[in-house]
Amino acid sequence: MWVGIQDLKRHTCPSDACGIVGRFFFQESVRVFETADGWSRVSNYKSAACFDGTSMFVESGPSDCSAENGISQGRFAEWVKSQYLVSEHPSKPLQEDEAASREG
Repeated sequence: MWVGIQDLKRHTCPSDACGIVGRFFFQESVRVFETADGWSRVSNYKSAACFDGTSMFVESGPSDCSAENGISQGRFAEWVKSQYLVSEHPSKPLQEDEAASREG
């Protein structure tokens, strides 16, 4: 799959309420391991580098090493909103209304 928007946030779980661990940029290719409820898992599970109950990888948002934040036994995977991924290499970024029509 390809990233169809300029700045796609990578979360610690399939929810906007989870921490952000980085971003993908327009036209980057990503591998999708699974999809759930409008979200795509785009990494294997890996260490969250938990120290004193906080993940050192979270850039913004919740950084607690908890199941609610997608971190279990010190491990997490990266999730992105599926509506912002496209199956063919994009020539221009998706507009908000295009992305919204892809949701679901």
